[in-house]
Amino acid sequence: MIKKVLEELNKGKAKTTKELAKQCDINEPMMDGIMDQLINMGYLEKVNLGCSGCDTKMKCSCCSSCGKINENAVRMWQITKKGKQLILS
Repeated sequence: MIKKVLEELNKGKAKTTKELAKQCDINEPMMDGIMDQLINMGYLEKVNLGCSGCDTKMKCSCCSSCGKINENAVRMWQITKKGKQLILS
């Protein structure tokens, strides 16, 4: 399943976690767990998009650097070199 998820991500099309779960025929909470597992194993890494509203004067909710959580924030991942090697194996 891990390799299948990486292969889907490697196709380069933006997908929601829900879409990715559907393509892999699993539920969304399970996909979230697999994504966490891929990160912990070094096959995937989160991409920090940052936010222009983050500074010492203004707090925002678009990213984690302010300490606030926005459930609607865009999450992006990048396949690591180790992950690409697994896809090719």
